[in-house]
Amino acid sequence: MNETLELLAAIGSILTPILVLVLSGIGWVISKRLEQAHELEKYYRDREEKLQQDRIKAYNTILEPFIILLTPDRAFQDSKKTAKSKHEVAGAKMTSLEYRHAAFQLALAGSDGVVRAYNKLMQYFYTRTETSPADAKETSPADAKEMMNLLGSFLLSIRKGIGNDKTTLSEIEMLEWLLRDLYTDTP
Repeated sequence: MNETLELLAAIGSILTPILVLVLSGIGWVISKRLEQAHELEKYYRDREEKLQQDRIKAYNTILEPFIILLTPDRAFQDSKKTAKSKHEVAGAKMTSLEYRHAAFQLALAGSDGVVRAYNKLMQYFYTRTETSPADAKETSPADAKEMMNLLGSFLLSIRKGIGNDKTTLSEIEMLEWLLRDLYTDTP
């Protein structure tokens, strides 16, 4: 019995440093893997943040002509620094190289929903104008409603694409603040 205990003690004294070495090695490997995973996560988070900034910049450029067109004539005249009408200014922006560049950025970096909504909005205008929304002639109430729904859909897609994917707003609610006579019955 004493011999068995001595043998177990000898085996234990030999295995203990080996076991400590093996467990330390396993701990080191796990630590390195966790560190790599953290670095990879940080890399992807930084890339997503940069992509988000690029998207927002493109969205702002794409939206600028629409903002100009939706600005009341009086406010535009008060704040403009040019003799051109808001339609001319918006048209010039939409046909500029900067705008085309932003549209390509949107197509490459925008979410699927944003790209689809922008495509539908632009196709609406292309079927009704020569080149851009700024070329639009007088529109009927039905055309205006369709255009506002498409613009609202585009804005809603942008909202979802920049992180508000659980929004419950509708297309028209995205523009409700802009539409003074939305709830009146007069045409």
